[in-house]
Amino acid sequence: MTRAMGIIIFIIIIIIIIIIIIIIIIIIIIIIVIIIIIIIINIIIIIIIIIVIIIIIIKLLLVLLLLIL
Repeated sequence: MTRAMGIIIFIIIIIIIIIIIIIIIIIIIIIIVIIIIIIIINIIIIIIIIIVIIIIIIKLLLVLLLLIL
């Protein structure tokens, strides 16, 4: 009887360890995904800012051209 109980306890411990490992892996994946999303959002914001700056510069150059002419 004690041997059977020992095997059952061993199996339960293994199951608990596997569940903990799975939870840790899921948390790591979620963190990586969040970091990637933040990086992508930052890149998009930087691209938008660059485009806006280029548009402003082009408008200023056009105004200057009009003033010169």
